[in-house]
Amino acid sequence: MQTSLDGRTQYRIDAGANASMQHPTLIDAEEFCRLAISSRTLVRCDDRAAGVRALVDVETGEVFQVDDTQLTSFELGAR
Repeated sequence: MQTSLDGRTQYRIDAGANASMQHPTLIDAEEFCRLAISSRTLVRCDDRAAGVRALVDVETGEVFQVDDTQLTSFELGAR
C-alpha cells in the first residue's frame, strides 16, 4: 500500500502495472496539466533531484513525466 504525497490517500499499484512504471511516457506540460485535472486516479510521483514531475495512474501503473523547467515555463506563461 502506498500513500500519496499529501498523506491523505492510500492506493495500491497492481504488480503487473509495475512493468509499465519502468518506462515512463514523456509528455509536454500542457498534457501534464490536462491529466492532473482529469477524472483519472493519478498520484504525483515527482523526482525533484532529476528535475522531473510525474503522475502515476493508480489503476494501470502508467507513469507520465514532464521536465520541471518545461512545466514551470508553461505555468508562468498561463498567468
